[in-house]
Amino acid sequence: MLPIAPEGRLLLLTAAALAAVVHYFFGAAVAAPFWGLTVLVLIMFRIVPRHVQASPLGIVSPVDGHVTAVHRQTDPFLKRDSLVIELEQRLLGEFNIHSPTEGRVMDVWYPGANPEQPGRFAVRVQTDEGDDVVVAIGVGGWTSVVHCSLQTGHRIGQGHRCGFAGFLRPVTIYLPANSQPQVQAADRVRWGRSVLALLRHE
Repeated sequence: MLPIAPEGRLLLLTAAALAAVVHYFFGAAVAAPFWGLTVLVLIMFRIVPRHVQASPLGIVSPVDGHVTAVHRQTDPFLKRDSLVIELEQRLLGEFNIHSPTEGRVMDVWYPGANPEQPGRFAVRVQTDEGDDVVVAIGVGGWTSVVHCSLQTGHRIGQGHRCGFAGFLRPVTIYLPANSQPQVQAADRVRWGRSVLALLRHE
């Protein structure tokens, strides 16, 4: 059975129940749009099973999508020089957010918590080697459904699901400045499979 994100289960059950009732009383032709809506909800909230191969120094993509920019700038959350990789979720992709590395959750910023970044949700994961990786998601509008089960102090594995943050959202990863990028703008990436950058320890 295809796993469904917890955030979409009630909506899926409601859509399916409505479609079944309409189908029973009015027939298949009238119910067709409601069944279509049910399938759409199923697609939007599905969790695609995927094996994630361990990459100790690799930072894997937290979403399915494509790279929109790779550059260097100040990390607005940790006030440090950083390598920045910007992504955009893929249309009809899997819309869950996954951890790009293994480590411990050090901070979770909900929209409004950071005065300088009021419209962003972000998670900071620190690797066992002390590298800080920040994943920030732009939120706003009806397509944002931010939910994250992580709390400060939780350990999380590379590629593990962090939560759900809406549809077609911009996702930005802030890495230590000496990280080595492995992607460039326009590259397509898959969560848990595509290595965005390598952490460096010399």
